[in-house]
Amino acid sequence: MKLLLVSFLAFLTFCPFQNLAQEPATIKVKRESNLVKAVFDNTEYRLMAVDRFGNPKENKITFYKLFVKTGKETAEFTGYGNGLTADMLNYLKK
Repeated sequence: MKLLLVSFLAFLTFCPFQNLAQEPATIKVKRESNLVKAVFDNTEYRLMAVDRFGNPKENKITFYKLFVKTGKETAEFTGYGNGLTADMLNYLKK
């Protein structure tokens, strides 16, 4: 009888099912991007990506819209890539 009681207590102590209730069924990891925004480099006339610490990165920008607001109007330009188009440069130089 003592052997049966000791073996039952040992089974409950080392039972692998006891720890399953404490562990989550799935673990989800959220991937965060370090890139925060794109800034205009007026010395090379191109866009650069900036990380959350303010450091410039050499990532490729695939698509963007540039809005230039003057006193009378707001012009909208669509760009692809890090460089500015000729239309954008001509409008900005005016």
